[in-house]
Amino acid sequence: DGDGGGGATFFGSRRKGRNVVFIVDFSGSMESDAEGGGGTRIQALKKELVRSINSLPASMNVSVIFFST
Repeated sequence: DGDGGGGATFFGSRRKGRNVVFIVDFSGSMESDAEGGGGTRIQALKKELVRSINSLPASMNVSVIFFST
């Protein structure tokens, strides 16, 4: 929600609120090489997801939803 109380940055996109939901593509296409090298798309996503969650205040409510097509 956008009522202040914190926020999250994910791949450079900044959002404010107390509740954060990450909806994560876990399909086979995520095994492709990431742009700029350095591993697969899913490896880059996992790294950024961990970084983003670890940077949040303890008062934040966080959910992660994985989907695959």
